[in-house]
Amino acid sequence: AVVSTQSTFFFHDSYYVVAHFHYVLSLGAVVGVLLSFFFLFRFYYLVEISYTYTTVIFFIFFTGSNLLFFPLHFLGLWGLPRHYLLFDLHYYVFGLTSVLGILIILISVFLLCF
Repeated sequence: AVVSTQSTFFFHDSYYVVAHFHYVLSLGAVVGVLLSFFFLFRFYYLVEISYTYTTVIFFIFFTGSNLLFFPLHFLGLWGLPRHYLLFDLHYYVFGLTSVLGILIILISVFLLCF
């Protein structure tokens, strides 16, 4: 979608680029690191982590990252710039959904630490 000149000009300074970049990084790189940590934990520390527990943590993280970054695509498609002075109240629901996604990710990180 960002290949043609017109769409590149429109999406360049919007939340769409931010959402796409972080979506790819969080669900590509971070999930790979998280899964390798789950797999290699028993080899490093000689302690087995419950498969059910790690699956629950993974799906909580997956749900939280989707709630965090998916609404940002819509904000970018509707033309919300990355840098703004006043936030329009029509976008409040999507911002609140993203904050809820952050809280869910923090819950998964808390569960991973303890």
